[in-house]
Amino acid sequence: MLVGARIELTARIDALGSTAHPGEQGVIQEIHAGGHYTVRMDNGHTQFPRRNEMTSPGSRDAQLLGRARAALAQLGEGPTAPGRPDGSDLNGWSTGTPEIDRTTLAWAAAFTLLTDHQPDARPLAHVAGADAVLREEGVRGIATLQSNLAGGAPVDHRFTRCAYCGGHGEDPTFPTCEERGCLPKYEFVGHDHGCPVCGGEMWEPDWYGEQQIRYCDGLLADALPPAPPGRLVRLLRRA
Repeated sequence: MLVGARIELTARIDALGSTAHPGEQGVIQEIHAGGHYTVRMDNGHTQFPRRNEMTSPGSRDAQLLGRARAALAQLGEGPTAPGRPDGSDLNGWSTGTPEIDRTTLAWAAAFTLLTDHQPDARPLAHVAGADAVLREEGVRGIATLQSNLAGGAPVDHRFTRCAYCGGHGEDPTFPTCEERGCLPKYEFVGHDHGCPVCGGEMWEPDWYGEQQIRYCDGLLADALPPAPPGRLVRLLRRA
């Protein structure tokens, strides 16, 4: 994202005595080291989001987040699912179930997968389902969910679009190397981080399909015995 580009917030930002909420838009004024931006919001206030707290208006991420926000508002559900203490732990060592942030792209992706798979089910059931997916496995739970919805078969993200990154193979939240725990030698400008759901696979079914056909053609050619010239001509005529 460059100076002058319009952005849409994906997280709540508090700065200079004002609060900006997910879905609000503005224009980038400055770019700072460490992934921070100065953004002039449409309401006149200045905010300082990080790269992973904003997206381009109208993008796939913005549409997923907007759809999830609209569903929660319609159902009267809050932006978080409260955690629950473990009542069976008399010593208090267990933290129970964690709180789930429903404003994240991961939650929106899980909610959209469930909604698209069962559009006639109660929306509240999809909300509870998305909570359970992230509570059990975190972001990686999206990969498990996508596989389960496909009948339990492994999902080849070269041919099936990743529900989290959308098929480009990079982590859509743009984490820093420190957040991902990268080795120091990889901490340089422009270093990409693969999507934690699809493992960095690019969704290019046409290209991979052609490659697969060529590979299968090669296997078939190697397996067939060489045909006499006259027979080969007759086979070609029949084809």
